[in-house]
Amino acid sequence: MKKLIFAVILLVSFSSFGQSVFSKNFSEYFDATDYYNQAAAKMRAGSHSEAIILYTKAIELNPDYEDAYYMRGREKVNLGDHYGAISDFTNTIRINPKDHWAYLYRGKSKSQINDHYGAVCDYNKTIEFDQPGPASRIGEAYMLMGIAKKSIGDINGACDDLNKASNLGDTTANELMKEFCKDIVELFNQFNENGEKIGLWKTYFDSGELETEEYWVDGKENGTSKTYYKNGNLKIVANANNGMMDGAMKAYFENGTLRATGAFKENKRVGMWIEYNQNGEIIQEKVFSSDKEW
Repeated sequence: MKKLIFAVILLVSFSSFGQSVFSKNFSEYFDATDYYNQAAAKMRAGSHSEAIILYTKAIELNPDYEDAYYMRGREKVNLGDHYGAISDFTNTIRINPKDHWAYLYRGKSKSQINDHYGAVCDYNKTIEFDQPGPASRIGEAYMLMGIAKKSIGDINGACDDLNKASNLGDTTANELMKEFCKDIVELFNQFNENGEKIGLWKTYFDSGELETEEYWVDGKENGTSKTYYKNGNLKIVANANNGMMDGAMKAYFENGTLRATGAFKENKRVGMWIEYNQNGEIIQEKVFSSDKEW
C-alpha cells in the first residue's frame, strides 16, 4: 500500500512539474506574439513610440523574435533613430542571414548617417537574397545603391546601377539618370520621334545582370550585338545590317570556351561553320551557301 501511495505521489509531482514547465513556455510564446500583435496595431495607428515599447516586450520574452526586431527597426526609422534601427536590423540578420528586407532597410539607415560604403554592401546583399517577381525590391536596391555610389564619388558605378534599376522598372532611377549621367554615359533604350528604337539598347535578367546589348538605327538593328550568361560571360557575339543578321558570329559555353563560329549573309548561313566541345576540340564542320549545306 505504501509503495502504491509513493508511486502516486511521484506521478503527481512529475505531472505537476511537466505541466508547469509546459505552461511557462507556452505562456511566454503566447505573450511574445500577443505583444507583437498589439505593437503592429499601434504601428498601423501611427503610435510609433508605443509600438516600440510593445515590440521590446515581445523581444524580452523571445530574444530570437526575427519579425519583432525588424518591425522595431522600422519604427525607429519612422522616429529618426537610425543608429537604433541599424542595431535592430543587424539582429534580424543575425537570426536570418538571408533577410533581404533587413539588408535593404539597414542600407537606407546607413545612408542616412552617411555610411555610404556600408549601405552599398547592404544593397548588394538585398540584390543577392531577393527573388525576382512582382514583390521584388531589386530595382529599388540598384537605385539606392546608385545614389550611395554617387555620394562617394563613383559616378560611373552610380550610373550603371541607376541604368539597371531603370530597366527593372524603377521610374525614380530613370529621372536620376537624366540628372546625374547625361554627360557621363550614353543613355540607353531610346526612341526617335517616330517611336523607333535608336542607339544602344540593353536588356537585363530579372535579377539585374546584363543580358543583351544591341545597336539600332531607326527601328532596325545594326552593328555588333552581344548576349550574356547570368554569370557575365559572353554567350553570343553577332552582327546585323539593316535589320538582318550579316557578318561573323561566335557562340560560347557558359564557362567562356568557344562553342561555335560561323557567318551570316542577309539572315542566311554562309561559309564555314565550326562547332566545338568544351575541351576546344572540333566536333563538326559544315560549309553553307545561302543557308544550304554543301
